[in-house]
Amino acid sequence: SGSSFVDCLQLFQNDPSVKRIVMIGEIGGISEIAAADYIKQSISKPVYAYIAGHSAPSDVQMGHAGAILGTNALESATAKTAYLQQSGAITANSISELVQKIK
Repeated sequence: SGSSFVDCLQLFQNDPSVKRIVMIGEIGGISEIAAADYIKQSISKPVYAYIAGHSAPSDVQMGHAGAILGTNALESATAKTAYLQQSGAITANSISELVQKIK
């Protein structure tokens, strides 16, 4: 199943050569919510986050089955972005905004 966001965050937190972390998520599922909880509890480095899908209509599959909005309110790009921001991540609503914030 691959590495989760939490797995990657833990690796980056423990790597002294990593000074800041960039996280890109998507609509659907709740793995970004688990990552946000982990950021709040365990990450001391700056985390920059972008969730793709702010303009996606609900109930439309976006490339694969995991990228479809379900009935969980936390699966939308807006909700995930807000949750990440509340956890201490520096969030952006577009890739270009993310790049500007990282600079």
